[in-house]
Amino acid sequence: MKVKCKKKAPRTDPATNPGDKGLTSEIPEDILSIMPSTANVNKTFIKKAMYGLFIISEVFLISAAFLSSWQNSRTVSLTISLGMSLGMSLTVSLCEFVKKCLIFSKNSNIIGVKGANMIYSFDDLKMKFSSYAKIYDKIRHEVQAGRLIPLVRELYETDSSIDGKYLAGRIFGPSYLSFDYALYVYSLIPEAVYKTYTSATFGKRKAKKYQNYFGTFVYRDIPSAVYPLGVLVFEENGYSYQIATPEKALCDKLYTLPPIKNLTDFHALLFDDLRIDENEFNKLDIEAIEKLAPLYRASNLKLLIKFIRRMK
Repeated sequence: MKVKCKKKAPRTDPATNPGDKGLTSEIPEDILSIMPSTANVNKTFIKKAMYGLFIISEVFLISAAFLSSWQNSRTVSLTISLGMSLGMSLTVSLCEFVKKCLIFSKNSNIIGVKGANMIYSFDDLKMKFSSYAKIYDKIRHEVQAGRLIPLVRELYETDSSIDGKYLAGRIFGPSYLSFDYALYVYSLIPEAVYKTYTSATFGKRKAKKYQNYFGTFVYRDIPSAVYPLGVLVFEENGYSYQIATPEKALCDKLYTLPPIKNLTDFHALLFDDLRIDENEFNKLDIEAIEKLAPLYRASNLKLLIKFIRRMK
């Protein structure tokens, strides 16, 4: 049964219709071009914020005009120049701030720019389908048509072929890819469970597991003191994702395992149970492990330090 969605009267978008007196029509295109296209940020939000900054700078300029009645022209000219510089500086700073902050925010409008494909939160869809009278029905129709693919509650992807690694940080976070998934990526272990994405979190107290069209997403805690260390950030295909370094992934994995009593058993754990590749293990950065391992405050990590020092 097809769902019929009743549309409201169409509204013009100032971003696409320059004749409208909308927010974006007041902001020069050369300023909007400063916004990074690969920053994975909702540009509508930034445009509105920048518009507010321009209002502030315009108030500054109007104040300068009043000064003209009792100040010389040189002073007024300097004041106007200062106002324009202030507006531009604040705008650029805002763009950089939003780029850095929104990427790591669970509720931010992070998008993927690969054609028309992207991740949509429910708030994104409310804006996208704001001209429809029944937004929930419209979303349900898009899901049934395969144009929206549910990830978790109120979060959707539009590209059915996207790699799950780009989605893991949005499904549950803050988090970064680690454990078996990362160890397999770095060839430290020979295989991993197909379409299973393992990630590290902190402060969640219990493991989480989500399953959807793209695979299985598993999340486990590590100590908060070590969480931000040894994490790499990549931007690919318009998406941003975080993954542990090889050293951090190994430490994370050992932290989750039952404690081992001695170095002999520890050797068996690494190369028999986990099937760590010895050649790749020998390539690990020993100094990085020596800095990371003590922060876990776990016996397995203490044994790891002893083990690598004995191998020197």
